[in-house]
Amino acid sequence: MSDATDDLSWRVERTCHKAWPSFREEVIGDWVLRFAAGHSRRANSVNPMRAVGGDIGALIDAAEARYAAEHLPTIFRIPTLLPADIEAQLGARGYLPEGETITLHGDLHPMPMRRDPDVIIDRQPTDIWLAAMSDLQGHNAVRRQSYRAILARLDVPTAFLMFRG
Repeated sequence: MSDATDDLSWRVERTCHKAWPSFREEVIGDWVLRFAAGHSRRANSVNPMRAVGGDIGALIDAAEARYAAEHLPTIFRIPTLLPADIEAQLGARGYLPEGETITLHGDLHPMPMRRDPDVIIDRQPTDIWLAAMSDLQGHNAVRRQSYRAILARLDVPTAFLMFRG
């Protein structure tokens, strides 16, 4: 990757980090440990803050201890921006890849904006939107409250969409 692409990718990583906040974070070196009562992998995982390499054995040990103390599984979020040796070190410790995601980004300005009357757009999650998301994701009452708390912590421009149909 070029330096410009790498810089843009890390800016996107930071934005995604803000777009799904945790309740609490702890920093260990170039990594941030995120805690959100087990609500989602992204909000309850170890995440790099920049391109890192080298031996991460001490990080793995510290993260496992911290997540065990919270009664949570230790999950490492490894974007493709990191050197391959990071995944190899995790694999040697028994970690397996799962829950893969892809982040897409692009310039929205040249796109024509046509409003579909069947799509409702709100700046804040409504009770109807929250109930629908909870039902779709099979949340119990505790998970619903955690979800609401995460959404309340959002510090980036947001839109919540629902299809009326």
